[in-house]
Amino acid sequence: MKNVFHVWGISERNTGDYLLGIATKQWFENNIFKAKFTSKSCRTNFNKQTIDTINKYDALLVGGGGLILPDTAPNKISCWQWKISKDNINKIKIPIYVVSIGYNLFYNQNICMPNRGNNSQDQTRLKIFNENISTLIDKSEYFSVRHNADIELLKKHVPISLHNKISFQFCPTIEYVKSLSLDVKPSNTIAFEIKEDRTWRRYYNTTKAKFFNDILKFCKTVEDKHEIAILLHEPQNTNIIKYLKKYGVKVRIIENYKKTPKEIIQNYQSIDTLYCMAGHSQMVSIALGRNTKSIITHNKLKFFLEDINQYKYENYIDPNSENVYKKLMEIYNG
Repeated sequence: MKNVFHVWGISERNTGDYLLGIATKQWFENNIFKAKFTSKSCRTNFNKQTIDTINKYDALLVGGGGLILPDTAPNKISCWQWKISKDNINKIKIPIYVVSIGYNLFYNQNICMPNRGNNSQDQTRLKIFNENISTLIDKSEYFSVRHNADIELLKKHVPISLHNKISFQFCPTIEYVKSLSLDVKPSNTIAFEIKEDRTWRRYYNTTKAKFFNDILKFCKTVEDKHEIAILLHEPQNTNIIKYLKKYGVKVRIIENYKKTPKEIIQNYQSIDTLYCMAGHSQMVSIALGRNTKSIITHNKLKFFLEDINQYKYENYIDPNSENVYKKLMEIYNG
């Protein structure tokens, strides 16, 4: 059996990353060749010694995930999450397959902004990133991106001669969860999945307090007819639970980050309607046929809806441009 070195963005106890690692390797085996995988976080330093190790393998698999992001594992070696220089990319002697990565920048952010807490810029990062990602695209056997809009954004960083080497590919998680779909009847549960990182970027034209209050008003309106649940995609997003409980809403907590793939899928399929903010929650829930409404605080949710021709008024809430409570009620009553 051939050996493949797998590089990806690992976040401990993140449901999307957990499924993504399995799904990406399954996609590779279904489409390239069967393999034994050795995985390594892209956020560690890929120096000459690491490249020498990689070159002993039969292929290099990179992805998936929203790896093109300057403020997660910020560095000036590549200026995105994979911490490898363009010179070391050129030293890789085995075939490179980059699978369904995302141009994952937040609202009003560019590649020159490596800090989570402010918009300070280092303009020297742009040249580093442009040359790095161009080198990788040029050297790859296969290079795919998970949203069509991401492709257009990425093209601005690379020469026109490389544009045709960038392919569109849905996140492998979609195909993976479909293959494990269970016969589960949905309950009357209305669930929310809320991200709490980078709130100043997510709520650039509103506030988290207003958003939480609108969710509370909605839950108070429908709690007599529905079970209210919070789906935890990762363990730290618990402020919404505390907030709802503080004002008397009974909440069931679904801790997906603790579960096996089949348990995660069962949890999604048992929900009647999911209002979600995480990209992977959106993709998994829709792939499993659940009634899914996207809370768009990052353009990747909009981009995915566009890719599946479902960017329609009734399928999303945009906290920065809409009255959240009013929109929730319109969707509910509609």
